[in-house]
Amino acid sequence: MKLMKKILLSILTINLVLLIGVVPAVASVAQIENKVNSAVYSYIIGKYPHLKNDEIKISFKYADKSFAALADESAELSFKVLELYPNFKPAGETLMPLQVYKNDKEYKRIFVKTIVEVYRTVVVATRQLKKYDIIQAADLAYSKLDIMTNSIEYFTEKEGLIGKQTKTIIRKGKPFFSWMLREVPLFSRGAEVKIKVIRGNVTIFAKGRAYGDGYLGKKVKVKRLDSKKEFIATVIGENEVEVN
Repeated sequence: MKLMKKILLSILTINLVLLIGVVPAVASVAQIENKVNSAVYSYIIGKYPHLKNDEIKISFKYADKSFAALADESAELSFKVLELYPNFKPAGETLMPLQVYKNDKEYKRIFVKTIVEVYRTVVVATRQLKKYDIIQAADLAYSKLDIMTNSIEYFTEKEGLIGKQTKTIIRKGKPFFSWMLREVPLFSRGAEVKIKVIRGNVTIFAKGRAYGDGYLGKKVKVKRLDSKKEFIATVIGENEVEVN
């Protein structure tokens, strides 16, 4: 019995010693990761100060060995992101170059696969919208989008979307981008229009056919119905164009 107690006590002592050794090592690796995280964050805010009010998430992939190799010197080290080229954009998954400093002196360079996500509140669809739907207030909601890996032509306010017409299908929960939308035309391609022709002090009205969608103040090609004459006209109203 005494021998068994001694054996158990020895095992517990060894495990405790191992645990005490592991905890500082884990803490040192975490310290390295936190320092690299701070360096990446500082680089992003320095390069893109307009992102400081957004939710920035930084994580690392396959970096455990790199961090562990520096863990024993964690207290002496600091990090700075190196810019590979002027338009270097840390978006999505990027192999990030870092200068490592030891006691403020250049020590070595490492490359860390970094994932940067920047979330901003944008407008998304509450239902699936079909092509040529007119957007209503009930069709709009707010959600967060990773803006670093998406088009910059998103919308952050609902008001600019209400009354616009969709040019494509927009699925539920997906953001609106400017290329998906257009103003509602006063008439569509193929519609019959009234052509107002001004020649000096004389104004002539004729019926015509539109060769394109008509937007107020924009040009559109039209053809008179009583002849083969074609004009480039300005849209001045619903189903009405003017030729000067």
